[in-house]
Amino acid sequence: AANRLNPAFTKEGNSYSMSSENGQTLGYVKAVASSSQAKIEIWYGSDNLTPSGTSSNMERTFALPARNADKDLVVKVQAGSLLSNKLYTVKVFGYQDQNITYSGTVSCSLDGYAIKGVTAISGAAGTQGAQVQFDSPGAGGFNWSLSAVETWVPAAFTVTLEKTAGLQKIAIESMAFAVTPAELSGPIALDITSQGQVGYRIFDANDFYNYLNTTGYQTTNFALAANIDLADYRDPVSGQPVDWNGPSGYSGRLYGNGYTIKNLVLTQTTGKTALFLTLGNNAHIENFTLEVSTTGTTPLNMTGPNYFGGVVGYISDVDAITIEKVNVKGSLNIGNAGNTSSSYLLVGGLIGEVKKTSGLNIIKCASELDISVNGTTASTTGIGGLIGRVRRDTSDTTTVNISQCYTTGTISLQTNYTVSSLNTGSGLYAGGLIGDISSKGGTTTVDIDECYSSAAVLINNSAATSAYYTGAGGLVGLMWRESGTLNVTINNSAAIGEKALLSTPSGSAHSNNRIAGVGKNDATDGFPSGNWAPTLDLGNNIARKGMRLGAPPTGTPDNGDSDTTGITVAGKAVDAAALRTLAVWSALGFSSADWDFSGLSQGKWPTLK
Repeated sequence: AANRLNPAFTKEGNSYSMSSENGQTLGYVKAVASSSQAKIEIWYGSDNLTPSGTSSNMERTFALPARNADKDLVVKVQAGSLLSNKLYTVKVFGYQDQNITYSGTVSCSLDGYAIKGVTAISGAAGTQGAQVQFDSPGAGGFNWSLSAVETWVPAAFTVTLEKTAGLQKIAIESMAFAVTPAELSGPIALDITSQGQVGYRIFDANDFYNYLNTTGYQTTNFALAANIDLADYRDPVSGQPVDWNGPSGYSGRLYGNGYTIKNLVLTQTTGKTALFLTLGNNAHIENFTLEVSTTGTTPLNMTGPNYFGGVVGYISDVDAITIEKVNVKGSLNIGNAGNTSSSYLLVGGLIGEVKKTSGLNIIKCASELDISVNGTTASTTGIGGLIGRVRRDTSDTTTVNISQCYTTGTISLQTNYTVSSLNTGSGLYAGGLIGDISSKGGTTTVDIDECYSSAAVLINNSAATSAYYTGAGGLVGLMWRESGTLNVTINNSAAIGEKALLSTPSGSAHSNNRIAGVGKNDATDGFPSGNWAPTLDLGNNIARKGMRLGAPPTGTPDNGDSDTTGITVAGKAVDAAALRTLAVWSALGFSSADWDFSGLSQGKWPTLK
């Protein structure tokens, strides 16, 4: 079938049916892709040899035009994309009872391959010849030449291309090799040369979990090739549906290609809970929509400490992480009555908690989530549209950069729980972007630029007395320093939600502002004496005029607009009607190259392109 070079593939369960243009079935393979082809041509001098005779589809015999050795025999390998990081062998050896022997010069020219060496094949009649091994193929190819100096060359010879491990053989039609493994242990090859990367394609939930969670693939690049329904995930042993308990430590690059990962149902009641439980150094996650929820209509009741995120549960002790162009949608309904007073619950639309990382970059992400936490008994509960908490506890550094992101929906934390004494281990925080930014030793640095939140924020502790540290803000719940260094920059951003309500039971230390709550140095609002305020760099920020602050359920409209420069945690006041105009957003530096403003006239907020 001439179409073997570019076959059509139809997925059937865990196999792929491969057929030619005329509909002829060419066989079944577990994983193969049309880009996974290697074309091999055999040249004798200037003659392009044509295969002759019949033989196994794993090899092909070529006839030589003369029985002499006056021309070099050249094997040209051209690959669209083979499976990377695998060792392949090209063999040229005698046909039937004839041998090829060679000596003298063996030359190689390569493009994207690592050559392991050219060696002689020595054996019984018909098995002597030469072979070359290579790995990590790229988009180009390589040639290797046997300068035949012997006085005799066989009238025919055989060429094979095979993976050394034996899992993959090559079928040949005409002068071409096409990858057709009967069984393949890895995912489908993908040539993603537009990003300068090579990786694999993921077609379903089992691929996603098994490959990204398997040693040997955790540093490999992957790309979604379809929408992924996590409801289809099955236990690899029993074949039965199981709850999602995401991959840990993935440190490659995941290209979402604009697809949707749906039906992520979070069920873990302690520990880390998210699409990825953790990430490793240099992980780069990008360009997909994630649809997430908790189990059923009743709250998922926490039984212990929990890092609860849509994309990642917990980021700590890793560097150079990027999350880009990810949009999280859905709802999280969480109960916390089973948690202990010495515990914590940190919930974010993207990430539960960030701690001890040098360089987390969140770029062009969105969270369109309703997050509700009820009945918390944890000593610390932080909720944010993007991140629950950013913190540094020891002498190390935590650095987070957030740019061109937005959040919508509701962020609600309600309890009736009493903490008897004020200490730095107790806190309730809720913010449109981040619940809590704090430091206890070391240096914590957070930079927020060109972001907005329209989320409605609420903290309601109906206990009469409760010594929590508490903070609610349109963008950040509370920014506060216990020790070490805390630097926070918020520029060109907007808090446009209708409310950021905060109850303040007797004994609490509290802060509540349109942009962010902030620790106090002057022993006001319940803060003890000390240096609790961070180092702030705030400029060109706006907030909804009339945003309701203060005590639930209704609060009090904050109509103050004395902050004409937008340099404080209140932000420059802009009324609701003006927020629907392009001029306001342009003044913030929001560009139509990155943002879609078409919904403003229809009562909607900007979205990312």
